[in-house]
Amino acid sequence: MEDPVVSATAHRISNPKKVCLGLSIALAIGFAGAGCFEALTAKRDSDFIRDVFIADTFAEADKQIALVEAPRESDLLETRLEALALATARLSGFETTLHAGRGGPYKILKAPPADAAQIGGQCGNLTRLFTTAARLAGMEARRAHLYEIKGIDRPRPEAYVHAIVEVKVEDRWIIVDPIYGVVYRDATGRLAESSDLARNPELVRNQVTNRPRPTDYMHFPPAPYDFDLYHFAELRRIRWTILPGGEAIRGFIAKVVGEEAANEIAYPPSFERPHQFLAVIYGLSSLGLGGFAELLWRRFSRD
Repeated sequence: MEDPVVSATAHRISNPKKVCLGLSIALAIGFAGAGCFEALTAKRDSDFIRDVFIADTFAEADKQIALVEAPRESDLLETRLEALALATARLSGFETTLHAGRGGPYKILKAPPADAAQIGGQCGNLTRLFTTAARLAGMEARRAHLYEIKGIDRPRPEAYVHAIVEVKVEDRWIIVDPIYGVVYRDATGRLAESSDLARNPELVRNQVTNRPRPTDYMHFPPAPYDFDLYHFAELRRIRWTILPGGEAIRGFIAKVVGEEAANEIAYPPSFERPHQFLAVIYGLSSLGLGGFAELLWRRFSRD
């Protein structure tokens, strides 16, 4: 039976107002559905990376550790990092977003890490995969970019010349280069930070030149390492040029907090997993539109 109060209220609301209210409700429901879809897809991708990519990689690393007499806890971590770097390096190939044919928001967000795990990618794609895998394995990791003002030859000069990963080990952010499969060490053999590599560029040259190379690349090896561009004089944790007015925003932040602090600003964790990021955006949009629809209903009811 129809509620007389609701019925009376509906009759008082004019047709244009009904359209506005109905559109708000429909959009709220649509965004909620899109958010649920993206959240489920994010979970599926995480399960694949954890149960297939990480599990297979760590199984090989654990076999190596089993051969070591009385291994230290750090031995297991370092062996797993090196195995993960080599497994990621095998995936060198075409840019993932283009190869997967993704458009829409992925033109900015780029392909999800699970895509790179399945079809390969370039340095940005593989750093995203390595960062996500490390986090799913319980490590603290973040993406970083080597910055060289001379830039590289692209349709538009690009100063963010190469993407790498930093992993936090004992309060130190150590450097991993996934596409070249290198876990850097300093002159003493300790896992290296960016400052170690900036002070001694020969560490980079020696380790990249003598690195173990995969014999079974998914597509093709990465381009030769450009030692003149790919150095560690300056690291930025966000590639600001992907954002509209990004460099201007960074410049303002740097004036307020200083260059070093500006360079420490990193992507939010969900940004490395586009499905998760979109689930959050769609969910917030749905809540906002739902609240807006409720306000419209209350206002129209009083008119």
